[in-house]
Amino acid sequence: MTNLSPLEQQLQLAAMANASQAPTLRIDAAIKANSRYLWLIYGGIFGSLALIGYLSSLSLWQYTVLIISSIVAVLVAKLTNIPLVHVTQPKLTQPLASDWHLLMATTQGTALWRGNLLRAQDCGLAIVMTFAIQHPLKRSLYRVIFRDQVSAKAWHQLKVLAQLSQ
Repeated sequence: MTNLSPLEQQLQLAAMANASQAPTLRIDAAIKANSRYLWLIYGGIFGSLALIGYLSSLSLWQYTVLIISSIVAVLVAKLTNIPLVHVTQPKLTQPLASDWHLLMATTQGTALWRGNLLRAQDCGLAIVMTFAIQHPLKRSLYRVIFRDQVSAKAWHQLKVLAQLSQ
């Protein structure tokens, strides 16, 4: 317990004292693939580009190139991003940041990745989680989880986690 914050130590002691009611996992959240907030952001980007193109008096072919390139950029971003399907926090007996399980939707199906949580940042309607992945290969990974992608209980737990991670 020496490398835990005082709040985490209190949470662990309370969990140990009340072991019959303590859950085995802290956060166990299924994550939906799409978010209305993300589509709203994409719409805002397209609207801004269309307005800039209109106000700068571009010719029709330049305006077409601007719109097509922005569509291609969004498609490339969506297709190269490996979707996070499920996130599971370690058991209460383990430190807060170690041994997270991430279920990723790969081209071969779903794959379980393991890593350590480096940071969870609260951005209002989104939580940005940064991981140091150990399995299947060492790399860093960050994912943005919007409010409408998880249940209300999981959203509350993620907000608390972001507050603890500061």
